[in-house]
Amino acid sequence: MRFQLVVVCLCAAAALAVKEDVKKVETLDKAAKKIDAAKDDKKVLLKDGDDEVVKLPDSDKTWGQAINALNPTAEVFSAHLPMYVKSKVKPEIAQAFDLQEELTHWNKEGNPQHLEFIGDDGESAFAVMSSHQPVIFNSYGEDIMFHLFTKADESDLKGYVINDFKTLVDEGGFDPKLPVKVIIHGFTNSIRSPAIQLIKNALLESGKYNVIGVDWGRLCRGPWYPGARAHVSGTGAKVAEFLDALVDLQLTRPEDVHLIGHSLGAHVAGIAGKSMTKGKLARITGLDPAGPLFQLTDNNGILYRGDADLVDIIHTNAGYLGKTMHLGNVDFYPNGGHFQPGCPFDVTGACSHGRAYEVFASTIKNSDAVLEGVLCPSLPDGASTCENRLRQHEDVEKAQMGYNVKFNKEGAYFLRTTDKPNFQFSW
Repeated sequence: MRFQLVVVCLCAAAALAVKEDVKKVETLDKAAKKIDAAKDDKKVLLKDGDDEVVKLPDSDKTWGQAINALNPTAEVFSAHLPMYVKSKVKPEIAQAFDLQEELTHWNKEGNPQHLEFIGDDGESAFAVMSSHQPVIFNSYGEDIMFHLFTKADESDLKGYVINDFKTLVDEGGFDPKLPVKVIIHGFTNSIRSPAIQLIKNALLESGKYNVIGVDWGRLCRGPWYPGARAHVSGTGAKVAEFLDALVDLQLTRPEDVHLIGHSLGAHVAGIAGKSMTKGKLARITGLDPAGPLFQLTDNNGILYRGDADLVDIIHTNAGYLGKTMHLGNVDFYPNGGHFQPGCPFDVTGACSHGRAYEVFASTIKNSDAVLEGVLCPSLPDGASTCENRLRQHEDVEKAQMGYNVKFNKEGAYFLRTTDKPNFQFSW
């Protein structure tokens, strides 16, 4: 869907939430005519400073009803015209509206209505790509759980559930002197997900860390993918609150925190980085950040460079379950970034999507493995050109992928991997 922005003004008598000087450009009648004339496939915004008056879908009155029902005191005039003042609406409701836009775009592009992911048990978990009502973020204490893992309980699937910061050190074994690694799972998963368990085990086997697993499984359970997608921003904000509290209590520093997120969890990590109030995080690693229902979302709603001092990305199923675009300071596209060796041909890409966390965990345990890529700005297209440069050992910029990431120049890098740990490829 392409957006068309129409800058107009509203008479102060009609537009309750828009500033007085809006009337300098156009009358409300003219604005209404432009809205009526707008094509169905375009979203019309009337802007005044930070206020956005957004057109609601003509065919879906539930959105207007939800906005009015959940904001009875807000300065919203969708009862009179099919629009609302975005800055006057609760953020979670505005996000629900944006999600509906994503769903409409997904369907118009002819994308599948069912997707396949990997569940906690390693078996297929199917996602349904439809929603018939606004999905509003609303979490309770038990919906987002934080689990601490230390060297003492590395074999434990659940670790120490953090319910009280006062007992975190004495009972949980949290060591303020150690770096903090936070792992966030994706759709249909929980604390038992292979993404969390593989990376947690590799970290604790290889060094001393405070490893924290974020379990938001109650908010991203299947099969309704749009519901999980709607909870990304709210969950990210909760993760930021948790980390800010650790910093406030002098249990860690932002420069000692590394977030690692897979799929939807990568974008949760990005929102957490954006939402931090006590300083910028040291690093966020995105493991095949989710692509479905993120096509229209701007950089404020996804993991993106600037969310931490270093943002590194591994794309293993770009254009399918993963997002294609360059997101980080450095983006790696192993084997072109779309499908991975050893995975059966699968239009849903579930196996390749999971390869991102397998490779990353392997680089923690096999630090000597050389997973080196060449800078290739044409990625994710033009992989054959990139491979020629890699084969010929041209004098090009190189970077090391994985836990011990190394690079001199920001950009997109191509490399080859095998289908088994340590994943190092030899010509």
